[in-house]
Amino acid sequence: MEMNEISGDFKMTELGPLPEEWTVVPLQKLNSQKKVSLNPANFPDEIFEYYSIPNYQNSKKPSFEQGASILSQKILLNNGAVLFGKLNPRVEKVWKVESDTQHRKIGSTEWFPIFPDNEKVDSDFLYYVEWSKYVMPKAKTLVTGSTPSRQRVDQTSFYKIKIPLPPLSEQQKIAKVLSTVQEAKEKSDAVIIATKDLKKSLMHKLFAEGLNGEEQKETEIGLIPERWDVMRLGDITEKTKQTDQRKNPNNKFKYIDVSGISNKFFQIVEFKEYLGKEAPNRARKMIKANDIIFATVRPYLKRVAIVPDAFDGEICSTAFCVVRCKREIANPIFVFNCLLNDTFVDKVSELQRGSSYPAVTDKDVLNQKIPFPPLSEQQQIAHILSTVDKKIGVEERRKNTLKELFKTMLHKLMSGEKRLKEVEI
Repeated sequence: MEMNEISGDFKMTELGPLPEEWTVVPLQKLNSQKKVSLNPANFPDEIFEYYSIPNYQNSKKPSFEQGASILSQKILLNNGAVLFGKLNPRVEKVWKVESDTQHRKIGSTEWFPIFPDNEKVDSDFLYYVEWSKYVMPKAKTLVTGSTPSRQRVDQTSFYKIKIPLPPLSEQQKIAKVLSTVQEAKEKSDAVIIATKDLKKSLMHKLFAEGLNGEEQKETEIGLIPERWDVMRLGDITEKTKQTDQRKNPNNKFKYIDVSGISNKFFQIVEFKEYLGKEAPNRARKMIKANDIIFATVRPYLKRVAIVPDAFDGEICSTAFCVVRCKREIANPIFVFNCLLNDTFVDKVSELQRGSSYPAVTDKDVLNQKIPFPPLSEQQQIAHILSTVDKKIGVEERRKNTLKELFKTMLHKLMSGEKRLKEVEI
């Protein structure tokens, strides 16, 4: 809402236009108590519920630890406290303490806690407003320290950050709507994790037992079905060529670099367009639809993708090994899944050389061996794994839709652009 668009129900504030009945307050005015420190080592046999930065980043769940194992001062917490991560705020961290255990709750001193005054602010609303444009981006500018990973938000400045504050009943409605969207996103996350675990188990079972649970044999790459072979990757793929795009200065092409591969989705997610005369020095490998591109730089990062039709005849970096299957004997989707297998990636990664730019060669990749069933069985296995991938893709798209909805609703509800005061929730 622009200044000249303010309606009669809005007023101009230092935060911009806000509804008439809303106020603007600094975070420190919402705090109901002073921070209390505690040394858990003084209570060596007590079990504490511990809200640490690593616990947040790993699982967003507190750990339960004996006082004797916690070796420094901590903050004493209680239910409803909202924690803002002051260390390296570029990595966003906001956590609400919420638990029904009887253990005393403690937190790292790398948190800024707010113990909400329940007569002024709803704890869930406070949690969400700390994610909003009114707090998160501002906090990132209030840092001290020169090394980004060790920068910290200044405490005094943080508590002076001002936020819009609706009446308590409207705060609760705003929090309820945002919680509903957030919970739906978390359910999608859980489905994605479970489906990825299912695929991993399926791959292990299929590559070890085949489709029919047949007898196994021990090989240099582990147990595989009796009827399967072990093949060198280079023996089931075609040779690929390099090209110099600068010889065609006015030819426009799409260029895929290692950074354009998602190791979450195993897809090409980004590319750049160049004329031949502008071609980067590494833009030399021509790719075709159904090729597999395997990043040879830091191979343990699993930047692997199948080339879709949209990139047929385009160019990728020399930092990829281009795997082009001999279609009469090898199914690209089956081979692609072999290359994603942890055993394959680990063996390739053992061969990387260089400390600042660890990499392997195309030869290192092509010399690796994979389990190799008859083509018909490859096709069936590829179909099974592709079906699982499609389910993951559906859930990923749903999660991304919910993520965008959350961002939109967070902005509109926290700014008063979308009102809930008359809505029953």
